[in-house]
Amino acid sequence: STVLMEVKTGTADAGLIDYVMSIGSIGEGTDYENLIVTGDGYSPENYGIAFRKGSDVTAKVNEAIATLRDNGKLDQIAKNYKLDELITANDTFEPFKQAEKDSDWEYIKNKGELVIGITYFAPMNYENENGELVGFETEFAKAVCEVLGVKAKFQEINWSAKETELAAKNIDCIWNGMTITDEREENMSITIPYMQNKQVMIVK
Repeated sequence: STVLMEVKTGTADAGLIDYVMSIGSIGEGTDYENLIVTGDGYSPENYGIAFRKGSDVTAKVNEAIATLRDNGKLDQIAKNYKLDELITANDTFEPFKQAEKDSDWEYIKNKGELVIGITYFAPMNYENENGELVGFETEFAKAVCEVLGVKAKFQEINWSAKETELAAKNIDCIWNGMTITDEREENMSITIPYMQNKQVMIVK
């Protein structure tokens, strides 16, 4: 990140980045060991998983999220990446009801896989030293897919074209630390919020 580099080199005294990104990018064991987070943070935002507008899969995934929340698996995954304090997943939701026509759930179930659009950044989706895809979102998505009885297939996308990729069925969902906004809720079907992020100040 340009912001991290500028603070590290002293070009800037401080910078604002996502708190989630700061957890995977600064401090001991990173390229930015001399940087820390200061203050409580600003501009809280909620993360959700986006499906096609009107998709019946959204409710199905909400049920899976609730299952993982209730059995402690969601917190366990979050703790692996120091994100457990940010987990929410407490909102109510409509129960699953399969669409009578053009069921997204039927389409995905018949394929046997959920194609998940992602970008790479720690600690959400990234490759470890063995070249394996790991991260909070990676493990969370696999756990949800296990509950659903389908395989998780991860596909890297151009973030600026995510809505187009989703509508064209090149992917089945956008699952990559996506902030829920009014505009996105108008254009896509989004799950209950599962994590709250914020912007934080980083300094040397």
